[in-house]
This record gives sequence, C-alpha cells and structure tokens, in this order.
Amino acid sequence: MKSIDLTQNCALHGLNFLPKNKRTFDEFSCLVKLKAAGTKQPLFLVHPVTCTIFCYMDLARYLVNEHPFIAIQDPLLEDKPTILANIEDMARYYIQAIKAVQNDGHYLIGGYSFGSNVAFEMARQLEQQGEIVSLFIIDGWVRYSKHVRGDEERLDLMKVIEKINDKLPNLVQNKNKFLKLQKKRVEMSFQYNPQRLKTKIVLLKAKETWPRYAPSNCTTNCWQDYTEVPIESHMIAGNHISIMSGEGPKQIAEVLNSYLLQLDKV
Repeated sequence: MKSIDLTQNCALHGLNFLPKNKRTFDEFSCLVKLKAAGTKQPLFLVHPVTCTIFCYMDLARYLVNEHPFIAIQDPLLEDKPTILANIEDMARYYIQAIKAVQNDGHYLIGGYSFGSNVAFEMARQLEQQGEIVSLFIIDGWVRYSKHVRGDEERLDLMKVIEKINDKLPNLVQNKNKFLKLQKKRVEMSFQYNPQRLKTKIVLLKAKETWPRYAPSNCTTNCWQDYTEVPIESHMIAGNHISIMSGEGPKQIAEVLNSYLLQLDKV
C-alpha cells in the first residue's frame, strides 16, 4: 500500500496529512491531521490494531476545542515500512514523530484499543524524559483476552478491511498481507509488559462488555494497578467495537472537550 495513495484518498474524505515543508515531516508520514483548527498543543491519538486511523474520523467532527487533532497511523502501511518489533519500539518511534510537531510542554496522548497500549508506553517514556503527559484510553485494556487471538478475531479484522475498502475503494489491495500486519500488532499487545507510571489516566470505557473481553473485565480495564493516581473514568455508549460509531464518538468528544477546556484554564 503506497502512502501517497492513502494521502490522496484521505484528502478526498476531508483529511489532511501534515504539510511536508520540513524534513521531519518527510520522515514521519505516520502523522495525519484530522482537525487543523486550534492554537494550543495538539491531541495525538494512536491507531488501533487495524493500523489505520479511520476510526477517528467521526470523533474529529465533534472536537470543538482549541487543540489540533493529529492521528498516528501505522508505518507498516508504507511501501518501505519502518520495522517496529514491539510496543516499546513503536512508542519510541511515535514520540520522535510527535516531537517533530511539539518539541516540549504538556503532551496530550491517547488511543483506542491497541492504540491505548502504545499511548501508555509513550506516556511512560515521556515521563522518563521529564515531560508532563495526559493520557486518554479509549476502551483499551492492560491485558486482552486470549480469545482475541482466535478465528473470530480474524473474521473481525477481515470485516474491518471490507469496511475500509467500502469507504476507500481498492485501498487494501492485498488483504492477506494486511491481515498479517494486523495479526503482528495483536501479538505485540500480548508480549507487552507495562510499567507503572505517574501520569493521570482518563479512561473512556464501553458500557457494554464484549463477550470475548468478559474474562478480563474490571471497572478500570485493570489500568488502576499501573498508575499512582486515581483513574478518571467515563462510560461510553456501545461495546469495544461499536464505541467508535453511533453515539460513541460524540460522547468521547464531550469528555475530551471538557477536559481540554479545563486544562486551558490552568
């Protein structure tokens, strides 16, 4: 899949890749600006296991704060992909990318599902660098049920590929290759061992527990054991899959808009 093809398709759907007027942007084509308006520091959200950032398109429409919204897309979508062996490597690479946009200050980072695990690790590494971070977890889990490794998960990923091709015809031309990329990301989530951090976590948890996630369900998706401060939790309409459609994006945006408004008053 060529990044230029993805760029052109995104432009048709109202998305904007960051302008490549600096060398740093050429190096980090994984950054996709979904909301350009705003004079404050950006909100960065990491892609889920599907590698793409299309799940955030509805959310972007409801964000009305003064912070640009930049999604981070998986570099495996490039013709010459950056090889990232684990979540720690991925987090390190994405930190380099966001620092090409925001050199320092209070970082606003989050992600949906698998993306939340990467965002968590980004927050940990930024903490070690002495940075301040706010972390937004959209129905991500510390540990995922072993059932997401099975045949049902493969069918779910294939459905995602079909939905992508429905929106952007022929974007995913080699479905089996794309599926293998997604499965690699699933395995990365099982290999990841998160370390405790000090960063405040804002959890946006699906009201309905997906049956496959029931064995590992808890009120904070088990994140409370990995942060030194109480988690701010919000229940969002839908289950793990439907949370990014319907009323979900609007409710998520309400939480983010409120949080960022309060942050701007400090």
